[in-house]
Amino acid sequence: MATSETSRAIGAVTELLREHLRARIDPGEMTNVSIGRPDLGSTNPRVNLFLYEANLDATMRSLAVDAGRPPPLWLALRFLVTAHDDTGESETPQALRLIGSALRVVHELGYLRLIPLPLGEDAIALQGNPEPLKISLLDAGSELLGRLMQGSDEKYRFAMAFEVRPVMIATRETNEDALLVGLRYRTPTTEDPEPGVNLVVEPEVTPPTLNRIVSANAASATVTVADVLEPGAVPSGAREVIQLFGSGIRPGDTPLLGGVELPAITRAGDSLVTSLDVATMLDGKITAGIYTFVVREVLVPPRRRQRVTSPLLVRLRPTVTAVNVLDTSADDLGPGDAGVRIRLEILGELLGGPDDDVIISLWAGTTVASSDELAPIDPLDTSQRRREVTLHRVPLPIKYRAIVRVNGVQARSSPIVEVAP
Repeated sequence: MATSETSRAIGAVTELLREHLRARIDPGEMTNVSIGRPDLGSTNPRVNLFLYEANLDATMRSLAVDAGRPPPLWLALRFLVTAHDDTGESETPQALRLIGSALRVVHELGYLRLIPLPLGEDAIALQGNPEPLKISLLDAGSELLGRLMQGSDEKYRFAMAFEVRPVMIATRETNEDALLVGLRYRTPTTEDPEPGVNLVVEPEVTPPTLNRIVSANAASATVTVADVLEPGAVPSGAREVIQLFGSGIRPGDTPLLGGVELPAITRAGDSLVTSLDVATMLDGKITAGIYTFVVREVLVPPRRRQRVTSPLLVRLRPTVTAVNVLDTSADDLGPGDAGVRIRLEILGELLGGPDDDVIISLWAGTTVASSDELAPIDPLDTSQRRREVTLHRVPLPIKYRAIVRVNGVQARSSPIVEVAP
């Protein structure tokens, strides 16, 4: 795991919170998200984030990430969120509506996702965190606000507080080859050896490491592959270029996604890259789901020896291009059962085969119907581009969004389905 960049984690969490607020609050309500003390800033209306406290996370204090290395520094970051209206005030109806929108975003997030954060050192600082960053709202009483907003230059403002934890700041990486601490290493000539010590040695051969992988195709919007990989974002049969970052990886090494070999690694400028052949993947070898991504180095001689990097988890996401209603009929499920039975056709990429877990739901503010009652498909059909499903007790008449999940990974596109008698 690359941990040298985790020193940027506090700033990265703050910037990521700002990006989520910018992306999720209605642009008609706000034009800016500022960071700093509540009275700082001149652009209004705006939401302000203020990191007022950082505590050691007692529940994670002794948790070590890598064997042989001391535990990282685990922090709980506490933020104050305030809102300002057109004139900079915080207690007006406009400001209170705006802080309500900000609190809704914080509450909906639950866990801090890395999606809005641009690729760079800030993203790398948080990708190594082995625990999900959980967001919890806190009580912000008058005592806390009075303590934070006092003095001649400060004025009391209505605010709410929340906490992000656990944020990891790891120790610098050292060589992993070392004698174990506390062991008494015996030799034929030593009858009473001294206790073992932590002696760092420099090996001549080190295994390759894979820190992160990035989709470099413009069609894929340069997303982090460790979060999601969408072969449906490029035309079927095209190749998606993947950049690899790590150490000890060489041209000619073989990357594997879920055990499926990808083209050998080549060098493109300053980057090591491989290609994801969409048509090959759709040939029954792999479908949507969560897989491991590793790089294998073949040693010669003999060729059967190999070294493999530690795995990274990759979510391979299905793509939905259309959902069509094939037919509707009365639901004969007994007295009191409202709604109809409908049969849907789902078209797209990586929609699963006979043995995959595929769930289709209809959503209209809440889930109104869900089913994994899919029509059987020919086991020889490996295209994964079409599925049929039957749903029961669907209310009428109304429009829904169709949500498709394959092996626990949800498609980004949710087409509108209009159900009529």
